[in-house]
Amino acid sequence: MREMAISMARSHRDWCKKNLEAWEEAKQEIEKIPPHPNKAPPAPEKSPDKGPGPSARRDSVATVNGR
Repeated sequence: MREMAISMARSHRDWCKKNLEAWEEAKQEIEKIPPHPNKAPPAPEKSPDKGPGPSARRDSVATVNGR
């Protein structure tokens, strides 16, 4: 039983080494890909003189009922 467990551990170790090599090769290939020309839109600038943001709005039911 001991020999079988050791053999399985060695096989697993060898498989892990091959898997790591494959991932490292893939990472090198991914780094060769140029960045995409499109960019995300810039974040809106927050200005303190515009008043509270949308999270501070009251819901319409409260406004209609006068609360």
